[in-house]
Amino acid sequence: MIKNSLNSRAYSDIFITNNNHKKNITKNGSLSCAYFVSSILKIFNLIDDLHLTVAGTISELKSKNYQSITKNKILPGDIIVWSEKNKHEHIGFYIGNSQAISNSSKLKKIKKHHYTFNKQRVIEKIFRPKL
Repeated sequence: MIKNSLNSRAYSDIFITNNNHKKNITKNGSLSCAYFVSSILKIFNLIDDLHLTVAGTISELKSKNYQSITKNKILPGDIIVWSEKNKHEHIGFYIGNSQAISNSSKLKKIKKHHYTFNKQRVIEKIFRPKL
C-alpha cells in the first residue's frame, strides 16, 4: 500500500470550517506528511486516530509502545521522522535500499526519495510497531 501510494494526491486536502470560513489545513498537499503516514497506519489498525501533525503522530506511536529503532537496524515499513526544515517536521516510511516514501511539500504528492534526502536531512527517530 505504501509503494502503491506513489504520486497520489489523495492525502492533499483536509478542510475545516472556522467561523463559516472553509480552510484547507494541509495547504493543498504542502503539509500532508502526517496525514499520509497516519492514514496508512490507521487502515491496518496500527494506530487509533488519523493525525495532521508530526507531533500528534509521534505522540500516538509512543503511546502505542512502538519500538525505537537505530538507523543500522532499519527495515522496510519502519516510520522515519526527519529533522525540522523551514520550521516543519517531516515523517514517512522506509521502503528498503536506502529509499523512503513521504509526502513532497514541493510537489504536493507522495514521492520516493533517498531516505536521508541525499544527506540533506537528519533522521531523528525511527519507529516500528510491536506486532
